[in-house]
Amino acid sequence: MRVVEYLLICIVPAAVISLAFKIPWLLHRLRRGAQALHTTHRPIERLADDLHRLGSELQLVRAGGGPARKRRLTAIELAYEDVLLECCAALELPHPARPPLTREERLHVEAALLKAGLRW
Repeated sequence: MRVVEYLLICIVPAAVISLAFKIPWLLHRLRRGAQALHTTHRPIERLADDLHRLGSELQLVRAGGGPARKRRLTAIELAYEDVLLECCAALELPHPARPPLTREERLHVEAALLKAGLRW
């Protein structure tokens, strides 16, 4: 019985103090969660600039050689596809869930963006 009392005397104050320090963090998380419901996208102009830049890099890497060419090519392709999908989300177009995309999926996404009026 005394062991239980001892544990309560030791643990309860520590738990209360710990919780008191967590309250501001919890409030911040709750407020931030409410803001997350209103997702914002980067400006479409910025996304188009990123697509242009990444497309140029893809052409350079495909044309050249160099060390770790395959890794760089994969990284740039994934970044390009991420931005493609972000553009689709910003323009509320249907799109695949996430990269990597097949060649056909990438072409369909690019065609949909061009049809929507996006130029890069």
